[in-house]
Amino acid sequence: MTPLDQDRITQYLRRWSDGSDEALEEMLPHVYAELRKIASRYRRRERGGTLQTTEIINEAYLRLSAQNGIDWKDRSHFFAVAARIMRHMLVDRARAKLYGKRGGGSDHISLDDIAAVTPEPDVSVIDLNDSLERLAKIDERKARIVELQNSGNRLLYGVAERKNYTLDQVIKAFDEGTPEDVVAKPRRGTLPFKSLTVAGREYSNWLMNPTILLPKLVEDLKEKQVAFVQRQFETPADVAALKERVVINCTGLGAKTLFSDDKVIPQRGHLVVLQKTDPKQFYFFSGGCSNRVTSYAFCRQDDVVLGGSVQAGNDSLTIGEADDAIFKRILSNSRLLFGGKPRACVWE
Repeated sequence: MTPLDQDRITQYLRRWSDGSDEALEEMLPHVYAELRKIASRYRRRERGGTLQTTEIINEAYLRLSAQNGIDWKDRSHFFAVAARIMRHMLVDRARAKLYGKRGGGSDHISLDDIAAVTPEPDVSVIDLNDSLERLAKIDERKARIVELQNSGNRLLYGVAERKNYTLDQVIKAFDEGTPEDVVAKPRRGTLPFKSLTVAGREYSNWLMNPTILLPKLVEDLKEKQVAFVQRQFETPADVAALKERVVINCTGLGAKTLFSDDKVIPQRGHLVVLQKTDPKQFYFFSGGCSNRVTSYAFCRQDDVVLGGSVQAGNDSLTIGEADDAIFKRILSNSRLLFGGKPRACVWE
């Protein structure tokens, strides 16, 4: 979705809020791709569903066109409402099917038969709907967040579920620093890589791609009339004189010098970014090699990132000959690791 499309969507939504019946129809070509992603995601959760993605979108369009008097805030608001409509549609159909299977005139089908022919998603559309409704009674804001996570709208922000793998060895930072209510305990088994078939661990969490997420957040904030101002501060008094209550220093660069704080220690690292050919591949491999050398790889939407290095106290922004040697080492260690030789990685 281009910035021009985003501006157009905002204009269409304003017109729609003002009573224009044509605005939704004119906006549809600009939002169709995102609606398709949302519909596809919900369709995958519908057990034994027969509706096609296009049919879900068409029905949702008809229901959206009947929505009058909504003060549309922005495109995120629109996609959230569209996702809720699709969810309710599929829940109604799923409940009707369930009623039929329980004696509403259909042939009897055993649970074993259903399990044999029906793919079992993590959570059915009915289970998801019931969970969201229960959560909304306790915390409406959290329910909205979960709904956005499951609607496909999160894909706009570079957020995706991913499988994570490590060697089956103690990783102190992960083993001691990860709360189990956030990331479940890993499963143990053989790693699913072509050449790296050694004992490992698997767990699931979320990928947040800053190359997509940050521009989208900036874009959303600008839509809300938030101003972005670049400033250079010479003394702490310059910071204290700001009228703004919140100041974001994303990188932390300069903080040590500005506040004369020796406890602020910069850390510099190296990454190698490779072009990815398989768009469905999402995984993260960490924990280093078998000899404790730091090495990891993770897939994002459009690339693969290899790492890594840690240089405490180094805040240089320039790349020199010494850095070239580190980049080559990272590539070499990745080849060794995924070539099935995790003990052969080198540090220097």
